[in-house]
Amino acid sequence: MLLVVNGPSGAGKTTIRARVAAMLGCESVEIRTLRPDKPVRTTADRQAIGERVVAQAVELAAHGHHLLFCGDPFPLGEVLACPSATEVDIAACHLDIAEHEQVRRLRQRGEPEDSLVHHVAFATWMRKHARDPRSAPHVITENGWERMAWDRWLGRDDLVGIWRCEVIDATALAPDQVIAAVTDWGRRAITGDTPVFRRHWASLTVRGFEP
Repeated sequence: MLLVVNGPSGAGKTTIRARVAAMLGCESVEIRTLRPDKPVRTTADRQAIGERVVAQAVELAAHGHHLLFCGDPFPLGEVLACPSATEVDIAACHLDIAEHEQVRRLRQRGEPEDSLVHHVAFATWMRKHARDPRSAPHVITENGWERMAWDRWLGRDDLVGIWRCEVIDATALAPDQVIAAVTDWGRRAITGDTPVFRRHWASLTVRGFEP
């Protein structure tokens, strides 16, 4: 299974990744671990690397293992559109954070002041996308990687109401509390006690989705 923990910059994804993976007993990855010496500069570039993550999850799943993808603001719609995404079970968790706390954290880590408005805007969009795929999909589809299969979910009204992404508000939580909450979600996903996009989900109608 591919366990995706996304969310805006400053939500704490990188902070929790290693400990959550250890508690779940799975491997973990974020984009910068796959290409540490070369920055990601374009949307298409990021999405192409995302496919490498999904392909790694497919390989691990074939041997009964799971992969935690945590540390990047990689929205659910991008994950599901990766070419290999219908070959592995996928569960998604959105780590949310209030605007004032996001700005405080980003300033604390030295983000340029003129970049904050863009971080906040993307956080607002991600919050909506986590609940409804119809919310401004062009944010991730424009200038995207040519191999992305957007038609799996783009324009599909039958997905409304069953868009599967658990939301955890980390605004007032200490790191240990966030780790506990995300680990709990991951365990429920692995045991089938929380919604999961099962492999080949894109070819199914609403009745084909698991509760």
